[in-house]
Amino acid sequence: MSDFISKIIYWLPRILAVALTLSWLVYIALGHGLSMPGPAEISIAAVLTAAMLVAWKWPGIGAMIFFGLALFYMFMAWQRFAQDTILIVLIPLALVGGLFLLSKYQK
Repeated sequence: MSDFISKIIYWLPRILAVALTLSWLVYIALGHGLSMPGPAEISIAAVLTAAMLVAWKWPGIGAMIFFGLALFYMFMAWQRFAQDTILIVLIPLALVGGLFLLSKYQK
């Protein structure tokens, strides 16, 4: 594999994990304005940040965490939301998990 492709495979999941975490933080900020967000929103941001930090150091473990978050969200939201709404959150989590797994086995 060329050096350029291996760098893309290494950095793409990390950039997407940061983007996913930052987009959640922006969603919280825009949704609550100056009021304090609830514990659910803060805990989700903390879990995403922790998953990102673990995946940055250990991509295999991080991939399993992101896959686990995707499955957990799917089971928790299945009866409450429409399936297309679930996929909006599920697909990025699973994509980041898959890319971290690919990053682990690239060499």
